Amino acid sequence: MEAVECERQVFEADNPQAANEALIRKALCYRKMNDYSKASESLGRVRMYLMEPEERNELLLNKALCSAKAQNTEDALSCLEQIIASGTEVGAELKSQLDELQNSRPAPKSEDKAMLLSMLPPLGHCYTENYKAGAVSLALNALAAGWTLWQCLEGCWISGLLGGGIALNYTYMGGIGESIALVGKYNDEQKLLFNEALLALICAHIPAE
Repeated sequence: MEAVECERQVFEADNPQAANEALIRKALCYRKMNDYSKASESLGRVRMYLMEPEERNELLLNKALCSAKAQNTEDALSCLEQIIASGTEVGAELKSQLDELQNSRPAPKSEDKAMLLSMLPPLGHCYTENYKAGAVSLALNALAAGWTLWQCLEGCWISGLLGGGIALNYTYMGGIGESIALVGKYNDEQKLLFNEALLALICAHIPAE
């Protein structure tokens, strides 16, 4: 209800400054409720051109904090870039730290590359650093191929080619599909790790409450 009251105050504000103050209070309400997405949205409505540079940077830092906690990494980065563009001492320090963080961020893996590599097991799995899964995939493909060859050598051509072909198709195509799925998982994990590191960087610039 506090957030609703703050929104009413925004609507009824007789000047932009009063509206800003109500929006900041509204964002604080949402932060207390751990609704960081709505807190960031409220701060995004603040008319920052009315604020002094230090106040604006403080607001942007808090918006970046809320965005990072809401897993909106791109918005958090945008807020930090605005602080950096302000040319202040805090901005210069942030630029150095953010550059270091960005440079240490692994490049996203490509699903197309994983698919191509997985045509030769277990390279697709190794591409996403899933060596154990790659070893299992290689073993299953080798087992299916070996069983097919053994059946053919025994003269059981039909069972060898049909049964072995089905088994090999299952293990081979399954390995390709798994490699592609692992790329998505790897990229998602890296996004989470980067967001956590970004959140730690932001928190280091915000005084403890």
